Amino acid sequence: MKKTYNITIDTDKTNVFKTKENYVLNENTKRSILGNNQITKIENLNKNLERISLVNNHITKIENLNKNLKEIYLENNQITKIENLNENLKGIYLDNNQITKIENLNENLEGISLENNQIIKIENLNENLEGIDLENNQITKIENLNENLEKIDLDNNQITKIENLNENLKLIYLENNQITKIENLNENLEEIYLENNHITKIENLNENLEGIDLDNNQITKIENLNKNLKWIYLRNNPVKEISRETLELIKKNKIEVYGVVIDKLKVVD
Repeated sequence: MKKTYNITIDTDKTNVFKTKENYVLNENTKRSILGNNQITKIENLNKNLERISLVNNHITKIENLNKNLKEIYLENNQITKIENLNENLKGIYLDNNQITKIENLNENLEGISLENNQIIKIENLNENLEGIDLENNQITKIENLNENLEKIDLDNNQITKIENLNENLKLIYLENNQITKIENLNENLEEIYLENNHITKIENLNENLEGIDLDNNQITKIENLNKNLKWIYLRNNPVKEISRETLELIKKNKIEVYGVVIDKLKVVD
């Protein structure tokens, strides 16, 4: 069950920009793709435009967004600040820019992607935000999550502790961090990805958890699985033992265990 979730709003980017006429910005255009050009400034957007892709350009500033715009793709530009978002914007993609701070999010924003920037702190999330991607930044602490957040990607940061998860969070990615312990999981969490950390023990799983990825850690014993769990990844761990209670639970609930041959483990009480 590896990463397949769209951390931002549920829109299929491959279907948003299909037809040839989408390249033309006329009065009635609702969707347009203008990536891989030499554009340096956002301007002259028609009032009916709802979605636009401006990836791989030379844009340095977010400005002049039309009132009805719902989604904008600005990956691989030279933007340094989040600003001037229009009131109706629901999704913005800002991967691979030079942003250092989360700020100025509009009230109706539901999803934002900020992979590969220079952000050091989670802050200023708007109340209605449902998903945020902060992979490959410089974040050291989980904090300031808004109440309605359901998905967050924090892979490849410098986080040492799981903490401060909001009640409604369902999915969190924490691969390639410096976490040593599973703890403080919120009640409604459904999936957590902890590949490539320093975890030595399976513990403190919340009752509603359905999946956990623990590939490439230091776990030696399978134990303490929750009854609602459907799958667990344990590849590249030095697993030698399994508790009798856990073995019975795996067989009863048909939990999928990846990366370990259960029959070869020593059963212990």
